Amino acid sequence: MEYKALYRRFRPLTFGDVIGQQMITQTLINQIAHESIGHAYLFTGSRGTGKTTTSKILSRVVNCLNPVDHNPCNQCEVCRSILNDSNMDVVEMDAASNNGVDDIRELRENIKFPPSSSRYKVMIIDEVHMLSKGAFNALLKTLEEPPEYMIFILATTEPHKVPATITSRCQRFEFKRIDASAMREYMHTLCTTLEVKVDDDALKLIVRLSEGAMRDALSLLEQCLSFAGEVLTYEIAASVLGRSNDDDLTILSEAIIRGDVSEMIRLSRIQYDRGKDVSVLIGDLIELFRSGMLFSTMGDDHLMDLPQSELVWIERLTSQHGVKEWIRVLEALMVADQKVRYASHPWIAFELALAKLTAVGEEDSIAGLIKRIENLERNGVQAIHQPVRDNQRTVQQAKVVEVSHDKAVPRQADHGAAETEAEVFDPGDLTLLVIKENWDKYMSSVKERLVSTYALMKEVKPVSFKNGKLQLQLNEALKILKPAIENEDNMFHICEAFKHTFGSLPKIEIIDYALEDTRADEVKSFFKNLVDDDHVIIK
Repeated sequence: MEYKALYRRFRPLTFGDVIGQQMITQTLINQIAHESIGHAYLFTGSRGTGKTTTSKILSRVVNCLNPVDHNPCNQCEVCRSILNDSNMDVVEMDAASNNGVDDIRELRENIKFPPSSSRYKVMIIDEVHMLSKGAFNALLKTLEEPPEYMIFILATTEPHKVPATITSRCQRFEFKRIDASAMREYMHTLCTTLEVKVDDDALKLIVRLSEGAMRDALSLLEQCLSFAGEVLTYEIAASVLGRSNDDDLTILSEAIIRGDVSEMIRLSRIQYDRGKDVSVLIGDLIELFRSGMLFSTMGDDHLMDLPQSELVWIERLTSQHGVKEWIRVLEALMVADQKVRYASHPWIAFELALAKLTAVGEEDSIAGLIKRIENLERNGVQAIHQPVRDNQRTVQQAKVVEVSHDKAVPRQADHGAAETEAEVFDPGDLTLLVIKENWDKYMSSVKERLVSTYALMKEVKPVSFKNGKLQLQLNEALKILKPAIENEDNMFHICEAFKHTFGSLPKIEIIDYALEDTRADEVKSFFKNLVDDDHVIIK
């Protein structure tokens, strides 16, 4: 006897057997009951949600000799011939491989003849979006005015690729992803029928990997049962499907949250030695941290499909870390996932991404900058002016610099904070070399004045100092920051810090330069989303 895959052996035979599409099946039953069957249907939805199955049931029920409650009996001669794919009046065509004008012309020739042994001729065109433009045009007239004995059922996973002229001539039904609990219940019943004992956590894993597609779920279940035999546990399912076991995943996740770079690399090396696919590992981590984010914001109502061991881990970690920490790690993992896809050395790219995530200190991280800015907004101030003590003299009134392109003009300050400056260098002896050698000292002075200005200045470097004019180069990829640096308040802190460090007040000019910068996207994303309210950073 020919072996059939599970999804074929247990394919629903009636509308009542279709899982998770009650609205659609009931609508079709009502149409059959009132004899208001349409001449063209368009079934849309993601893979494995029942489009083809429903099409086959509909093709049988409209031709069944002895329908039962508006469902096919599946026993009469016509039903059996359709089930055996031997009925010439019900044709299923794959548009992916038959997408030309000639294929549709042949179809049009065939539908000219009435059905030979059935009430209706039914044409099921799967993946209809794959038809060429010419094929759609050839189908259009026939679809608009088909013979009274003709029913078209078009199925597609990409309805946006179907021309509006085709869609408008069909009754459209959208198949939704199947509910996780319904999938688990169905597979549990199926396993009982097969006399197989299965852990609920194993079914949860299979459902999660299937992403709402029943056909995918049954294929994964069949793969696991081929190895497990009569008892399927979560550990077996995870191993067969190439997923990380709970212990490895949670230990690695904790190392990421702690910022333990050496432990993280050691654990990733273990996964590498085991032959783990790095994309799968990142996917597991993304799922885990996504669950942590959902738990932090919505509670455990949305995590019922997680294995109990993962749920316990998430509950423990969320009590120690807030939602911002979960989001920070999740964003970094999403970036790592993109880089790994195109990297020549995927594991190194993965380790580098996580090392950058964990090695970045609170002070220099984007999260740290956000926290500082939030503190400033919470306190209702725009800038923090911290007095710097000096052995020489104290300036009681700060000066503000108005910037127009490359000119700096002093004006009276309105901040009212005391500032101290020290003439460390003779302005006549100041050179670019001296500025570069003391740049760290200068940056410390900027940081003492305002952290957000310091963050901007980290993206520039001095390249020229002539006649009291300082040129700063800015990465061309970060040119979005140029208006922010030239902002009046930021330029005030930049110039005053320079005066405090080097004893002179320069003219500042920002110029662009092209340079590969791995921090570009991160910094651009951060500053682009800042909103100019009362505490202006970018105008």
